[in-house]
Amino acid sequence: MLKHKVTGPNAYSNNSRKMGPRERKFLEKQNPSNAFFWKKAKLLVPFIIASAIYFANPGEAKEQAQDWKHYYNLAESVNCSNHEKIKYKIKYYEKSIALNSTKQNIGSYWHVGEMYILEDDMDKAVKTQVKALKLDINDAESWRHVAQALDCKNDLESAVEAWTQAIILVEDTETFKYNKSIYSKYGGDYDQKKELSMSLTMRAQDLETLQEYDNALKDIERVLKIYPGHHIASDMKKDILDQMKEKK
Repeated sequence: MLKHKVTGPNAYSNNSRKMGPRERKFLEKQNPSNAFFWKKAKLLVPFIIASAIYFANPGEAKEQAQDWKHYYNLAESVNCSNHEKIKYKIKYYEKSIALNSTKQNIGSYWHVGEMYILEDDMDKAVKTQVKALKLDINDAESWRHVAQALDCKNDLESAVEAWTQAIILVEDTETFKYNKSIYSKYGGDYDQKKELSMSLTMRAQDLETLQEYDNALKDIERVLKIYPGHHIASDMKKDILDQMKEKK
C-alpha cells in the first residue's frame, strides 16, 4: 500500500501526460527493482539502440512476427472453462511474449495478468500488468489493467492512483488523437466518454470503500454529466450520499 493518498485538486484533474516522480514512485513500490531500472535506463539507451542496429535481420524479424502471433492466436482459441485450460492460455501467451516482448504484443501481457486473477494469484497479476505498463507509461489501457489487478489484490489506495493516471491519460488531447487513429486503423471507433466514465466509476467505487466520500461523489457526478440517468452511477450516488449522512 502506498504511504500517501491521492488527494488535492491536482489528483483529480488532467495536469500532465508524462511520468513524474509520483508515477515513478508508484512503479518502484510495486517492484523495488524498478528503482534501479529508472535510474539506469538513460545510461542503457545508447547500447540498446546499437545492439538493435547490429543484430537486426529483416528475414528473421518477419519469421519471428509470425511466430508470436501464432502463439497469441492459440491462446485466444482456448476458453477459460477450467484450471488446466487457463494454464494453457498462460503458457501460449508467455510463449508469444518470449518471441515479441515489445508494445506490439502488449495484449499478451494484459491477458496473462487477467489469467492470474482467475487463478487467484494477485501478486503475479499485478507484476505482469506493471511489466506491460513499463512498455509505455503513457498507455491509459495499461494503467487500467494495473488498477484492476490492484483492486483484486485489495490494495485500494494504489488502485486509486492507477485509476487517476488512466483518467489523466484518457482526457489528454494527444492520447485521444492517438487512440482514435489506432481504433480507426482496425475499423473501430474510440469512445472517449465510455472509457472515461468507466475509469471514473471504478475509482469512485474504491474511494467509497476507503470512505473518501467527497471525492467519490465528485467522480460519480462527472459520470452523470457524461451519461445522465446512468443507472449504476445513479445507484452509487444514492449509496454515497446515504453513507455521508450516516457519517455525520
